[in-house]
Amino acid sequence: MFYEIVIAPHYTDEGLEVLRGKSKNLRILEAKKTKKGLFSLRQWSAKQIGELENCFRKAGDEVKGAALASDAFFPFAWNDAVEEACKQGVGLIAEPGGSIRDADAIDCCNKYGVSAFHQWALQALRGAPSS
Repeated sequence: MFYEIVIAPHYTDEGLEVLRGKSKNLRILEAKKTKKGLFSLRQWSAKQIGELENCFRKAGDEVKGAALASDAFFPFAWNDAVEEACKQGVGLIAEPGGSIRDADAIDCCNKYGVSAFHQWALQALRGAPSS
């Protein structure tokens, strides 16, 4: 099952009405702004760990407890973004899952006490069939 997700700090009643009429697979989330905010939004490959390290260096202590989200699974958790994010103090890693190595990413997060969220977990909680 494919979900579309819209995230914004606020919605008007009219906007919500339009969005709700779009698709039964649309999820509408309201995310309030924080003082820390977004420190990086960019495209990079899990193999390009240097890109992520640069983001962490730029963010400094603001990384502690932050969330890292990806639109793709992490294929090699022990030597990619998952391990690096955990070492830097990220508090939550969200990714769609779908790799035969999802358990490695979860194990890596557990090793560092980092919360891991996978799309398949949400589907299981809602009783939706997984794709």
